[in-house]
Amino acid sequence: MNILDRFARWRVRKLEKRNTSQNPSRWFIDWVSGGASSDAGVSVTEASALTYTAVWSAVRVISETLASLPLPVYKREGDTRTRAVGHPVYTLLHDTPNPDMTAMVFRETMQAHVLTYGNAYAEIDRSPANIPTALWPLHPGKVTPKRNVAGELVYQIGPTAEKIIPARNMLHIPGFGFDGLVGYSPIKHLWP
Repeated sequence: MNILDRFARWRVRKLEKRNTSQNPSRWFIDWVSGGASSDAGVSVTEASALTYTAVWSAVRVISETLASLPLPVYKREGDTRTRAVGHPVYTLLHDTPNPDMTAMVFRETMQAHVLTYGNAYAEIDRSPANIPTALWPLHPGKVTPKRNVAGELVYQIGPTAEKIIPARNMLHIPGFGFDGLVGYSPIKHLWP
C-alpha cells in the first residue's frame, strides 16, 4: 500500500470518527466558536494559531518581506509603461494609505490577513469627485462577500450586516481558493 492510499484511509477514518454522534455537542461548539478541534482536542482559530511560534514567525517573515517590496503604480501608454506618480492611487499604495498607517504597515497587515484568514479587505474612502482618498483595513473575520438581489457583489460587515459595502468601494485580496472570489483560510485547512 503506497503512502497516498494510507493517507486516504486515514482521512476517511478521521472524517468518519468526526461524523459519529458519540459527542454531538463538540461539533456544535466548534461551529459556534468558529474553530475546529485539532487531533489533540484543542480548538484552533486564526487568532489562536498565532500563539504558536512557528505560525507567528512564518506569517511575520512573509508579511514583512512582501510589504518591504516596492509597489509602484504604472500608467500604460501604447506599448510602454511609466510610473504614474501623480495618480492618487500611487500615493495610497506607495506612501500612506490612510492617516494612521504607512504603506509598509498597511501592506504587512493585508498580507498577514491573507496568510491567516485567506482574505484581506480594505474599505476605499472616496472624495466627492470619486477619487480614492484612503484605504482602511477591515478584520477579515467580520467581512462576508455576497451577491445582493440584483446579483451585484457586495461585502457584508458583521454577522448582522451592520454595514454593506459595494464592491467598487472594497479592495479585496483573496488568497488561494477555487471560486475566484473567496480565499481559503490556511489555518482552518491545516487544522481541520
